[in-house]
Amino acid sequence: MGGWPLSGWFSFGVGLILAGLTEIFEISERFIQPLMYISLPLSGLFYMVSWLPRKTAALVLYSPQVNAMEMFRGGLLGNQVETHWDAFYLINTCIVLTAFGLFVVQKSRKYISLK
Repeated sequence: MGGWPLSGWFSFGVGLILAGLTEIFEISERFIQPLMYISLPLSGLFYMVSWLPRKTAALVLYSPQVNAMEMFRGGLLGNQVETHWDAFYLINTCIVLTAFGLFVVQKSRKYISLK
């Protein structure tokens, strides 16, 4: 069940980056919704890694969202399905995203104005 908190942590890190970027660059607000729509099919929600060919599966596992989804499936369905995930890769990605997100938010503080 570690997939849920790690998925939340990943979303938090991405959210920090997007929040900071929208304060610095107003035009970036226009790209968030298309980015979310594009990332949905790439998240692993609609397919399992074990269904994919070996080369495609290796490529798809570079997505932290796919790792979190596979972890969740493994915890929920147990030995009934074959899952592929790497918790250390996901944790390291979350640490990097959170650190970079905090940096971006810190830099965006000077662009915040209360009107």
